[in-house]
Formats: sequence, structure tokens, C-alpha cells
Amino acid sequence: MRVFSIVHEFEIDPGRAPISRWWTGAVTLEALVEGPTEVERHPHFDPRFDVLEDYSLARLVLSRDCLERFRQEWTARGWKEVGQWVLIMPHDLEFGIARQVKALWGLDNAMAFRTREEALAWLGHRGEDTNQPPASA
Repeated sequence: MRVFSIVHEFEIDPGRAPISRWWTGAVTLEALVEGPTEVERHPHFDPRFDVLEDYSLARLVLSRDCLERFRQEWTARGWKEVGQWVLIMPHDLEFGIARQVKALWGLDNAMAFRTREEALAWLGHRGEDTNQPPASA
């Protein structure tokens, strides 16, 4: 089931393919906080699923304070177990921010890549990629 919101689409495959999310436009703190909330409401959601987030058509509009607030919001979710979290960040600025956040927050289960192929390989999802980006991506 694909769900659309103003800044992202996502798809959850109950067969445990990664949860795929495609962001477009300006991604603000509010979008980052609301995005996971929408995903959590999906009837097949499980925080142990791997997550593949594609920011190829997006730009982060965040300050350092925004990133700290997002970390607090994320931590407050209280998930005991989580899957791997992979970001596709082909743009230099977003890629650099993602790598710094991973290091500063100690996110062992997260990684940023520039391409979908690299991200899927790191997740260990080989073969057919069933969750394809929307036509605009």
C-alpha cells in the first residue's frame, strides 16, 4: 500500500522488504517528525523492518537545533528493536549532514549512500527491488 503526503511517499511490504520512503522538495523538521508518525500508523508497520529513505529529489532545510530536536523526537519513540536505516543522499550537503549525524548520534544501524544500489547492497537486499520509486523520482 503506497501512501502520499506533501513531502514523502512510502511503501511497506509485509514480506519484510525494506520500508521505502521517497522525499521531495524542502524537508523541514516538521516533515521529519511527522513522516515516521504516518509510517507508524500503517497496519503493517514494524520498527524492526529495515528502512530505505531516498532524498534524491529533496533538500534538507534544517538547522543544528532542528537536528537536535529531531534526535529527541526519534529517541522518545522508545522502540526497543529497530532495523537498519539507510539514507540515499546523492547531494553533497545532505550526504555530509547524514554522515555527521550518524557519527555524532552513534547510529550503528544507519548508513548514508549516494545510490539506491549501494544502499540495497548494504542492507543485504539483493535481487528484485519490489518497492520502486514513484514515477517522478
